Amino acid sequence: QHDAQFNLATLLRAGFGHPQDFREALHWAWLSHLGGVAKASALADELQDLLPENMLDAIREKVSAHLDKRVAAGDRAAIMHRGDYFLEILAEPDHGQAYVWYAIGAAMKLKGAYEARNEMADNLDPNTLIDLQEEAAQIFQEMKTRTAEQERQK
Repeated sequence: QHDAQFNLATLLRAGFGHPQDFREALHWAWLSHLGGVAKASALADELQDLLPENMLDAIREKVSAHLDKRVAAGDRAAIMHRGDYFLEILAEPDHGQAYVWYAIGAAMKLKGAYEARNEMADNLDPNTLIDLQEEAAQIFQEMKTRTAEQERQK
């Protein structure tokens, strides 16, 4: 669906089928970028230049909430997207939170997670790393519990 997200962002940017909406266009462009659509990055950069700086954080929060919902629904791909969000979407990269999500992805054996986790670990203080490992373990356990509850309800 990431190609569809890019197409929607392009339509919203251009104002075809709906009045121009740069905020929504950026939201969908960032999600498309996180989904691996290469050309979405350039569109997102262009849209950021069209919006006042004070609006960008609200759009970032909307992207974060979207990713949280996907993670809660059991979408495994959203785990790596969550890590990427902390590196590529935030105004200032958060290597610690990226590490947390890549560590969860590595525990789930997601493609590229092991390498991404280790790369983030290289950027972190050893004391901080221990705290982040505990945070990742807690989130991982909560996800496992939620998945088990969802399976019981079926």
